[in-house]
Amino acid sequence: MKTITAHIEQTRQFQTTAVQDRLLEMTISVREILALLSAVTVATATIIFSIWLSGMNISPVVGAGTWGVAFIFLARAVDSGKAAAILQLSTGVALVTLAWLQYAVSPDYTVVAGGLLAGWVAVALFKWLK
Repeated sequence: MKTITAHIEQTRQFQTTAVQDRLLEMTISVREILALLSAVTVATATIIFSIWLSGMNISPVVGAGTWGVAFIFLARAVDSGKAAAILQLSTGVALVTLAWLQYAVSPDYTVVAGGLLAGWVAVALFKWLK
């Protein structure tokens, strides 16, 4: 029977700088992955909270809260001079419409408004953590 012996090196340092460079890149990507995970978690919690609110019989209160958030988006659109002002303006108008639909038609439109807000919250949190 033939045996082959392998030499095991005992040094614990990396032999090339390429491996060290890749570890730095992996650290950066792990940071971005954690920021993305945090943003998705907060967005999911926002949507679950809006589903919970739509099940309660407080449609006028939830509609008033949606109106308030809509006015915040409209104010930010007027105050901002960036290209994001168009998105903020359209979000404000959509939230006013959804607030009216929550009160007049069905409280299930709260979930749609929550999904819209969850997108904004997730993007803002991702930018802040990244």
